[in-house]
Amino acid sequence: MPNVKKFPLSHAQRELNRRGKLSLSCIVSDRWIRVGKPAREAADLGTPIEFDVMAAYSNSTGADRKLCSMIVTVDQLRAILAEIEKQ
Repeated sequence: MPNVKKFPLSHAQRELNRRGKLSLSCIVSDRWIRVGKPAREAADLGTPIEFDVMAAYSNSTGADRKLCSMIVTVDQLRAILAEIEKQ
């Protein structure tokens, strides 16, 4: 099969493919965010969603590792994005 050409993928694209569509990569470090699926809506809070701050694959451990988590609401995210769009 000498005529087979590989698709040119960057390292960043390969990492995004490996991590999945619900991830955000830092553009200046090896950290990334794993976004959870929205949970059931809480009447007084809104729809909570979990974010895990991850450190990228390590040769010593052989896997990504979670540094911390935070839970915010979808409404908070929409408000921040709307504010960013204004600027």
